[in-house]
Amino acid sequence: MKKQFIPFIMLVITMVIWGADVIGIQVSVGTISPSFFAFARILAALAAAFVIHMLFNRGEKIKKIHRRELLISGVIGMALYWYLESKAISYTSGSLYAIMLALLPIGGLISDRLIFKHKITVKKIIGICVSIIGVIIVITGAENAEALTGTVKGFLLTIIAILCWTVYLVASKPLFESYSVATALMYQMLIGVICLAPFAVANIPAVSDFNMGVIGLIFFNGMVCTTLAELTYGFAIRYLNLTIVTTFENLVPAISIAISYLVFKTMPTGQQLIGAVIIIAAVIMISLSKDEKIDTLNGPQSE
Repeated sequence: MKKQFIPFIMLVITMVIWGADVIGIQVSVGTISPSFFAFARILAALAAAFVIHMLFNRGEKIKKIHRRELLISGVIGMALYWYLESKAISYTSGSLYAIMLALLPIGGLISDRLIFKHKITVKKIIGICVSIIGVIIVITGAENAEALTGTVKGFLLTIIAILCWTVYLVASKPLFESYSVATALMYQMLIGVICLAPFAVANIPAVSDFNMGVIGLIFFNGMVCTTLAELTYGFAIRYLNLTIVTTFENLVPAISIAISYLVFKTMPTGQQLIGAVIIIAAVIMISLSKDEKIDTLNGPQSE
């Protein structure tokens, strides 16, 4: 296997994991507050990241020149984004939230141009637009598709969440390029836990609200959907442009219908299959763009 395919494989793994993430959030926020759920999942993720850091990167620390990016990515990405995501889903339907989240590649495209000086090409613009159309087709094509409903508050929270994730990507890229992903994530998550702690304490659920299902979801969303997914995601961010990374995220709805079929035997509709093919075609189009170069697969600069 050629090494240049490894970042793409890491992205696919991330998208498969995230395919189950929104479901877990929807179930949990119906029982406990969004702020406490965000805190609990990041705390579980921090524990897993700390173990990985101690096993493989003991002693590695973030240098002073990168502390600004660390603070920004920790506060905005690990605290504010996860809180806003949980909050937004409680004010809007999962279908509408997923469609709005498909706009994320636009932020990646603009960031690549303004921050990292990559070109905006016609192929990229077409690829992003096609992927968004594919997401809409997949989500609205389900036999039991939710109505695209939501409040103005939910809409605004989702837009802010998208902006926060874009900022997180921009701030995290130099960290992931200079340090092991596990180390950078551990410090980001530590900042996230500190920021979310006061809100979590103010919204501690009653003991009766906890059951094995909720506790299991917290650990699954924290250790798997956050730590494991962020490790593979961070590896991809190190080597790929943000346009590619964010466009790949539009694969999540397509992957979700595949998971639903394998686990729940829910047969996808013809419209969903067409939408999935469209999304995959758009991702391939952008990934094969000649100006989308993959950095050499070497270790972090500080190692």
